[in-house]
Amino acid sequence: MNGDLEALFRAVDVMEEDLVQLRRGFHQYPETAWLEFRTTSQIITYLEEAGIPVHFGPDLVNRDFAWGRPDYASRQAAMDRAIDQGADPQIIRQMAGFPGAIAQIDTGRPGPHLAFRFDIDANDLHETLKADHFPNQAGFRSKNPDAMHGCGHDGHTAIGLVLAKLVHRYQEDFCGKISFIFQIAEEGVRGARAMVEAGVLEGVDYLLACHILKSPENELAFYSDWSGLYATSKFNVTIHGRSAHAGLAPESGHNAILAATSAIANMNMFFQDSHGNGRLNIGTINGGTGRNVIPDFCYFEAETRGPAEKSTSTSMTRR
Repeated sequence: MNGDLEALFRAVDVMEEDLVQLRRGFHQYPETAWLEFRTTSQIITYLEEAGIPVHFGPDLVNRDFAWGRPDYASRQAAMDRAIDQGADPQIIRQMAGFPGAIAQIDTGRPGPHLAFRFDIDANDLHETLKADHFPNQAGFRSKNPDAMHGCGHDGHTAIGLVLAKLVHRYQEDFCGKISFIFQIAEEGVRGARAMVEAGVLEGVDYLLACHILKSPENELAFYSDWSGLYATSKFNVTIHGRSAHAGLAPESGHNAILAATSAIANMNMFFQDSHGNGRLNIGTINGGTGRNVIPDFCYFEAETRGPAEKSTSTSMTRR
């Protein structure tokens, strides 16, 4: 950048309230992976009103890599809800079932192609009703059941929009091209590969991404660090047993829940400490049909994390 940095910093301060309101708006209407239709509509509207070209639609995603994409009925319900919650119906139709967006500012001057990536999806969480929870106090608690921005992507999206607006306003002080990638389905590691395989990073020289985290001293700070986020592998386990009546003949059954809990207890002995480089977590478990029936199935979802993909694979095959 060749211009007045102080002027840029002052412009950032002026846009602080805009940033806060954007983040709260996204927090209030969270959408989980592959269903970020209202979020994408708001992104597109904000950028277009700022005069920034935006590209969106199905060609941002390679369908062969659209892992874990919900079925048609779920997508349609999410699109209908998005419109009910203020999304532009025309933009929703133009997405053709694929949320996400890319904005690009071409300065017209020689220079590298710099891209910033911001994830936009929420978590499968139920936001607390506790009175001391700040979103409850300030009136921007999640309106969508079983969806919550618990990982900061509402903040990431707001940061991306404000950054794009500022770069557009001061583009005379920049060179090359600057892209802003609003990535779908980061949770569960599902969206990035699909977008990369669609070619969204072609021609990009440098790619930057950020994540909001609590600093060790609980202070406002910026760290160039990735510790604890790591590469990750996800896997699901289904255990099949044999059903039997829990009172009449329990010995004739094979308890799938008991087998699952035994497996989980042993898996958890591998590593469960943030001071090392390995992580393993079992996040959900479900099984059985009733309290008086020996359960013949149990299903759980787990993940491993490590500093490289090889280490996560090693964790999954460890005996």
